Amino acid sequence: MNKEIEEKLKEYRQLAGNTDPQSEARKEELLKWFDEHQSPELKEKGEKMMGIWLEDLKEDIEDLKRKALRKEMDEKVYKLTPWGYIAKEYFGKSAAWLSQRINGTPVRGQVYTLNAEQKETLNRALSEVGALIGSYRFT
Repeated sequence: MNKEIEEKLKEYRQLAGNTDPQSEARKEELLKWFDEHQSPELKEKGEKMMGIWLEDLKEDIEDLKRKALRKEMDEKVYKLTPWGYIAKEYFGKSAAWLSQRINGTPVRGQVYTLNAEQKETLNRALSEVGALIGSYRFT
């Protein structure tokens, strides 16, 4: 029974994000089986598996946070942008601080990103720096 419980829980997890009719039908079958075979063993295994799944989801969310800002940016724009200047002038922070938030670099085990207000500040900085550079002409 122990192996069967683990196999059915793993199968359910694999189907969890699927919404096609076949997957939905199989999930219903599995839920019915879980309901019919309720036991302390099933409850313990289920809770353990759910804990593992939640940790996996948290890691996935953190990965998405890390990649979000950097993925939005064109590589050429990223290389051309004066990040140190923007960090100091617009945020009063170091270039490393801004880089960590844009690239999703973990700091003391935590990934930080820019909040909505900071993103607005960054957008304003990029516009202002771009306009300043674009308006400059040698005489």
